[in-house]
Amino acid sequence: MAIQLTEELKASDVLARFLSQESGVAQTLKKGDVFLYEIGGNIGERCLDDDTYMKDLYQLNPNAEWVIKSKPQ
Repeated sequence: MAIQLTEELKASDVLARFLSQESGVAQTLKKGDVFLYEIGGNIGERCLDDDTYMKDLYQLNPNAEWVIKSKPQ
């Protein structure tokens, strides 16, 4: 899934676009089942807040990966 970074794009927008896909595993998931994580750099891994501005985050840590997954139990 490719998403263009804009000044207004938040983590919640990325998740909403993922969950709105009409194929694959995204069809069976709902908000609250999955979260957006930042992985890499000096932070290791962290779950992003829904209000995180993605372009700002990218500028702070351009080498990080963003992964959608569930929270550990």
